Amino acid sequence: MDEHNHEHGPKQITDAQLRKLRGQYFTVRHPRVPECNHKSDVINEPRHRNCQHCWFSWLESHPELVKVADEAYIEQGAAFLDKMRGKTFRVMFCRYMATKLKMQKEKEQDEQGNVSQGVLPEEQS
Repeated sequence: MDEHNHEHGPKQITDAQLRKLRGQYFTVRHPRVPECNHKSDVINEPRHRNCQHCWFSWLESHPELVKVADEAYIEQGAAFLDKMRGKTFRVMFCRYMATKLKMQKEKEQDEQGNVSQGVLPEEQS
C-alpha cells in the first residue's frame, strides 16, 4: 500500500462549501409584503409597527392566534388584549377584523347581486 493515498480522518469543508450549506439550511428567508414591500417575518410581529399592510399579512398567516385573540377580546375586553399582546397589537387586530368583516360583507353582496341577476357563482369566471 502506498502511504500517500491514505485518508487521514474526514475531509475538511472549504469556506465556500460552508457558506453554501449555511445559506441552504440555516438562513431564514423573509418574503416581502407586496403592498408595502417591507420584509415580513412570518414568526415574529411586524417590525414596521404602524404598517397596516404588514400587520394584515402577518395576521393572515396566523389564523390560530387570530381566533384566540378574537375570543379573548369578546370574553375579556380590550384591556385584557392590551395586557396579553400590547396596545399596538390590539389596534392592528381590530383593524384587521374590521377589514375582514367588510370583505366578507362585500363578497356576500356580490353573490346576492349575481344570484338576483340569474348568474350562478360557478358561471362568474
